[in-house]
Amino acid sequence: MLNFPMIFGCFIASSTMSQQPPHWPYERLFKQADLVVVARALSTVDAGVDVKDKLPRDYFKRVVTTLEVDYVIKGEWKDKKIVLPHYRLDPIKSLRVANAPELMDFHAEQLEIRYRGAVRSLEPPVYMLFLKSRSDGRFEFVSGHLEPTYSVKQLVWPLGPAR
Repeated sequence: MLNFPMIFGCFIASSTMSQQPPHWPYERLFKQADLVVVARALSTVDAGVDVKDKLPRDYFKRVVTTLEVDYVIKGEWKDKKIVLPHYRLDPIKSLRVANAPELMDFHAEQLEIRYRGAVRSLEPPVYMLFLKSRSDGRFEFVSGHLEPTYSVKQLVWPLGPAR
């Protein structure tokens, strides 16, 4: 026989433990951003000693991504490149992490996809980045280091008809 309090308790526990994604509409991102750019990733490398931010979790690794800025939509940016420090998951330490954060992984290479039976090659991704100023003169994601994907929008060209 089913025990109603036990079933109800399991439902409450599972619904409160699941992580709900934060609400980051464009209006909020744009309002909180000091800098909004359209850029392409050039490289992502492990951060050296110049990035001394305390790791928020022991299963994170510091990385630095260099991007080529195509357009500035909001704010001031004169350089052709921008360097963003952020994190990736440590492949060994993060094996048993439940509800891992949505960390950003930039791609600098062409992507191949299957579309209507054909293999298509897409140019390297273009990103719209919503960034805020840091006290050290660098920029960080508006949505923070633990959920940066909400501050990054990948722009994709329409595929058109398959050949």
